Amino acid sequence: MPGVLTNVIKGQMLNRVDTRLSRGAGETPAAYATRLEAIRELFATGKSHLEVGKTRITHGQDTIIVRNSTDESHTRDEFFGDGGAKSFFPNIPGDEEDEVVRGTFVRALDLAIEAAKAGKPLPVATYWVVTGREDTDVAAIEGYVAKTPSQIDVLILTPQPAYEPPSPADRETVEEIWAIGTSAHIANLVARLRNAGGGAGYPVNKVPLAGVNGAECLQVVGY
Repeated sequence: MPGVLTNVIKGQMLNRVDTRLSRGAGETPAAYATRLEAIRELFATGKSHLEVGKTRITHGQDTIIVRNSTDESHTRDEFFGDGGAKSFFPNIPGDEEDEVVRGTFVRALDLAIEAAKAGKPLPVATYWVVTGREDTDVAAIEGYVAKTPSQIDVLILTPQPAYEPPSPADRETVEEIWAIGTSAHIANLVARLRNAGGGAGYPVNKVPLAGVNGAECLQVVGY
């Protein structure tokens, strides 16, 4: 069940999204493009994010995102919930978060399909970025898609969730992401990691920064 410990996160489900929207081992560029086109069609025909996450594509090497009832609840009730007790963003009107995320992935898929058909397949890398905005702001939720020579980056920007699911002791994901901030800020993040995991704590991995004073680097942990 993905939650937030830092302002930039992936967690288990976004890591699965990255796997799904990247070329599988031995998958030809053409097969990859065909698989992405089928996923795009799910979004374009109005399938819910839950349905898209549960549907396995028969082309190429596909993998589903929503695997159990916990994943279903996170997708339906938490991230895309509309005002329920577990809704992350209860004040975002209607289905705005659904449509912004949908549009973001449609654009990313268009770029990935185009690259694969040109024989230069690019993986998609997705990040959830928590901003300082309120969920009543007109720009409460945004998506950005950036194409680089090596990959397509997707950034989903949201407010801090109004509801944060508890962090389980056995579901931590040590990310290939590092947070750099003032020593005081990193100390606060360390405290969050040590208090997470059902009270058992998550790994605290600091990395030295050569030539830097007053700022520190901490590896991000998600769940």
